[in-house]
Amino acid sequence: MAGKKSTQNRNMIIYIAIYFFTWLSGLVAFLLAKGDKSMRFHGLQSIVLGIVIVVLSFLPFIGIISLLFWLYGIYVGYEAGKGNDINMPIIGKLVKPYA
Repeated sequence: MAGKKSTQNRNMIIYIAIYFFTWLSGLVAFLLAKGDKSMRFHGLQSIVLGIVIVVLSFLPFIGIISLLFWLYGIYVGYEAGKGNDINMPIIGKLVKPYA
């Protein structure tokens, strides 16, 4: 039982980190998780989310929205760590075929 709890905690940390560092950690996860479709999916989703955040952060008065997107990404990572895969609107459909 302790091993399963440890694995869940490790997965939660990994998935949260994927979204915390957005495109950089998403790229690492996508490239290193060859056999794990869920990890590859969330890596791609994080890469696209990171690109969206960077683009939005350059627009005046939209910076707060990019912060909210980043926080939503961390929430998605938290849920993925618990085993609940969440498809982000638009981004999830865009990356699903490539995961």
